[in-house]
Amino acid sequence: MRPPVRRVLALDAGSRRIKLLLAESELGRPRTLKEELIDLQAEGLVAAEEIQAHLQARLEEWHHPPLALVLPQHLSISQVLDLPLAPESEVDKLIQNETRKLGGVSESRIVYDFVRTETAAENRQQFWVTLAQEGDIRERIRRLGIEQEDLCEVSTTANALIAAYRAANPASSRAILVHLGAQTTVLVILLAGQGVFATSFQMGGDFFTRSVARLRRCSEEAAESLKCNQDLLAGPDACPEFAGVVDGWVAELKRQLNEWFDRNSSVAPEAASFELVGSGGALEQTGLMDYLKTQAGLDMRPWPGSTQPGAASPSRCFEVAFWAALQGLGQSAQPVSLLPDDYRLAWQKRRRLQRFE
Repeated sequence: MRPPVRRVLALDAGSRRIKLLLAESELGRPRTLKEELIDLQAEGLVAAEEIQAHLQARLEEWHHPPLALVLPQHLSISQVLDLPLAPESEVDKLIQNETRKLGGVSESRIVYDFVRTETAAENRQQFWVTLAQEGDIRERIRRLGIEQEDLCEVSTTANALIAAYRAANPASSRAILVHLGAQTTVLVILLAGQGVFATSFQMGGDFFTRSVARLRRCSEEAAESLKCNQDLLAGPDACPEFAGVVDGWVAELKRQLNEWFDRNSSVAPEAASFELVGSGGALEQTGLMDYLKTQAGLDMRPWPGSTQPGAASPSRCFEVAFWAALQGLGQSAQPVSLLPDDYRLAWQKRRRLQRFE
């Protein structure tokens, strides 16, 4: 008899690339079976119908495993809620009231989830809460054409980074995670190994590409090629004006960090003790990491390899998809799920049927 095996396919769909990661858990030990990066531009996939057809072909090829979907960070809110001590039966109601305030006025229902975090405050309790409008989640599902698939998880980029970093480096208690995607930069702060802050701003790799195209007076396709093949920040191919563009991105990143440390004055003197970790395909631009370290004062390190012998770890650019797969397999230490109720009930029903069989 073979031991029970579970599989899940993580789907991290960006504006330029779609990352697919198929993972398996055998007796609680996760491992990556397959990774695939779909370059939408290189594949000529422009229209939503073309992307959906291509994605369905992949799902068919991989026998339609359960899906763990990553929700873009700008569609969600994550933060720490500080609440008075209350019985467990009342906690959900207190958090529900707070999510209504955070979610603002909307006709769409708010989907939220939370986990308890540690706090030193007396007679208080803290929770890491993530919420999003259900309409945004369903629109994301519809645009990818996966309404009829077995969705087992929906989570956000920030929570994915938190869990993936904890899995890769559990001994690190303080970290600043910067994920530079095509359209958005996601910023996450961990304190005592727990997520305490998450935000995003609309400056990413495409912002750099458009700037190069404007400065070099070329097409965006040619600008993307220049970014990948020439060091535009140092050496004979350097473009001083482009360095100013990168400095603008750095200034916004530092502003977000300074605001958080100003609000948390107790840890501000220890800001230098936070490890700065970068991820995302846009950071692969030639010379960018060196410039951030030598000229911008950001000693940013690439994503760490796992410190646990034999532990599964993601490939570069698959950090977010890796965690989504881990949560789908029940391997996340701080799980936060935004799966709508009907999908949640359908998945629970399927799980019960699998156990019975």
